[in-house]
Amino acid sequence: MRLWKIDLHLHSVWSYDAYSSLDMIIRACRRRQLDALALTDHNELEGALHLQERAPFKVIAGEEISTTEGEIIGLFLKERIPPEMSLQETVQAIKEQGGIVYLPHPFETVRKGVSQQSLEALGIDQVDIWEGFNARTRDRQAVQDFWKYSDGRALKLAAGSDAHTPWELGRTYTLIQPFESPQELLIVFDQAEFVSIPVPFIYRLVLNHKMRRYLRRIVRRNLIRGIL
Repeated sequence: MRLWKIDLHLHSVWSYDAYSSLDMIIRACRRRQLDALALTDHNELEGALHLQERAPFKVIAGEEISTTEGEIIGLFLKERIPPEMSLQETVQAIKEQGGIVYLPHPFETVRKGVSQQSLEALGIDQVDIWEGFNARTRDRQAVQDFWKYSDGRALKLAAGSDAHTPWELGRTYTLIQPFESPQELLIVFDQAEFVSIPVPFIYRLVLNHKMRRYLRRIVRRNLIRGIL
């Protein structure tokens, strides 16, 4: 059986710092031959729900939620989860929807990763999938700390592009068996493999936070006008 290429961490124009429209995402994913993805906008779910209706491939509705102790992703959500709750409250809200808890860029400080101390207080069994590789990570110490922490632990690991632009989509992904439900996804992740390609620094320098927000305004204006 052919393995699926899946990306469980990416952003659209619904995120404050990304400019990929839903059509841009669909085109990029078809070009890169992704079989499935999770759209995980910052504190927003609406874009993911729209993409589920429009995409010709499997879309998981997700949200990257800002908690008081760092960012956490909920997958297979049906309703938006409000930001700035505690980590414990947010994880509980994800699970109440039958969702999966995905930990992005663990231990990072600059990009609001959840710390080891907060995870220990939460209970690591509350995290379903851990992001072993994030294509936009530049905090090498955080990566080293996480891999040291994960050694000897039976964690389900994924690679996420964390794409904020169309170009980043499909360059970093996880290979898994096809699945349908959240429960099946967790089962197939026991044998997941991933392809990890970092985003070049020069690209991050040119398409920095300020530039992406500028492009986002242009894309959103064109979407309202019906151009895109």
